[in-house]
Amino acid sequence: MSLLPFVKHQRVVADLLLIIKNQLDECPNRCYVYPELDWIIDERTGVRSELIVVCKYVEEYIREPPEVVIEVVS
Repeated sequence: MSLLPFVKHQRVVADLLLIIKNQLDECPNRCYVYPELDWIIDERTGVRSELIVVCKYVEEYIREPPEVVIEVVS
């Protein structure tokens, strides 16, 4: 089991989440930013990025490419 990212890293992710969410609140396409949402690419491959922007309704996880994928490099 690996350790979670440092506090500074998590703070940057949280700040980005809030900034992007505030910008998307006025989005006419109903886009949302999700932290650590699973993207199922095929039956053998799935990824979980730190932040994903999706412009469609998501019930559990996504199966199509998201609009934006964000990874914070420590």
